[in-house]
Amino acid sequence: MDMRLIKEKTWAVGGGKGGVGKSFIASNLACGLALSGYRTILVDADLGGANIHTLFGIRYPEYTLGDFLKKKVKKFHEILIPTSIHNLQLICGAADFLELANPRYAQKQKLIRGISSLEADYVIIDIGAGASLNNLDFFNMADVGIIVTSPAPTSIQNAYGFLKMAVNRRLIKMFSDTPFIKEEVTSMLEDEDSKVKNMSELIERIKDIDKEASERIIKALQENRYKLIVNMATEAEGEKVSKAMAGVAHQFLRVKLSPMGTIGYNIEVEKSIRKMTPLILSSSSTISSSITKIVKRTVSETGSVSQEETKDAEDTAEEPEVTVEEDYTPDKPGSASKIQMGLTDVVVYEGKTLHVQTEDLGVEKAQILTLVFSGGRILFSKATDYKELEPSADLQKTVLERVRWQHRAIIAGIMAGKLKESLSEQGN
Repeated sequence: MDMRLIKEKTWAVGGGKGGVGKSFIASNLACGLALSGYRTILVDADLGGANIHTLFGIRYPEYTLGDFLKKKVKKFHEILIPTSIHNLQLICGAADFLELANPRYAQKQKLIRGISSLEADYVIIDIGAGASLNNLDFFNMADVGIIVTSPAPTSIQNAYGFLKMAVNRRLIKMFSDTPFIKEEVTSMLEDEDSKVKNMSELIERIKDIDKEASERIIKALQENRYKLIVNMATEAEGEKVSKAMAGVAHQFLRVKLSPMGTIGYNIEVEKSIRKMTPLILSSSSTISSSITKIVKRTVSETGSVSQEETKDAEDTAEEPEVTVEEDYTPDKPGSASKIQMGLTDVVVYEGKTLHVQTEDLGVEKAQILTLVFSGGRILFSKATDYKELEPSADLQKTVLERVRWQHRAIIAGIMAGKLKESLSEQGN
């Protein structure tokens, strides 16, 4: 494989919230590319919670990003760690290097230059949850950015918010060589008094100041660099979420958000994480097939720089909260599964950060599911079937009450030490 034929070799996997499966998807995507014969490097750029090495059964990596920043090695490629998978190497984050969780500007630039220097057919970057400046910069350094979301309304809104902030930051940094234009763009994107409603308005206002600058913005927005994967969803849910997010991204940001595929929820996912083995290596399930399809799409789209021209959005439109909810119809036969409510909280117990996510999976699945994550790993899960609920004439109200109760009860259990043993096992 001639690397020069691959124009878009660096892919970052990010999103707006924790617990949506970014590390799971990044690791399995990297495995799939390696198994397809491509030299692949998987980089753990989750600076606040490095853990991707555990998904490959590596408890104590020999080298980490910290070794590079602390100058224990001279060259960035010296921290590469081989795996048991042919063509796949890892670069591990430094969970024991607190300074890396909030690196100085010079340190971050050093890491970005190091990642850019890697020689491989594909470099997959797993970034942390949320839209911190560090995460946005790692996401924007890549040739392609994959956003991962679940079908929960809060997850969708956070994913869109992440995309919006990534686009805004990229445009602002694009004019670092022209401070006056950078100041104007920053003001139009961030200042409440002068903020624009959409990118079409930004382009027109910058055009009045500097026509060449507006053309640079148009060119940047037309690059085919943003992709979407919907995780823990049915195909119908994934299609619905993809269309909703792509429509809003096109109208308000003037960017193309291309769907890469949908991955369902299956107990095999949790098992693969507990076994510390990527699912694509150990399963022939529908989830594994979905990942394989995404790998093939990644390869087929590599090097593609064409994009349809975007249409100007109406200047009078207001940017909505992104949602794909429909009317609730529990008594309708064959009603499609959908998320009624999703709750997410971050809990800190004895110095460990846990993400608690409770969601109603809808009338088709008839189940309420709570997952507790720590460092991308599922520590606990609790599923409640609708049939376990008290009979009620108002099913919607009963379900929503149970979602709230189950979410609060599990958080209370965590604080009471009921997951202490699982957390201890994770640390060993």
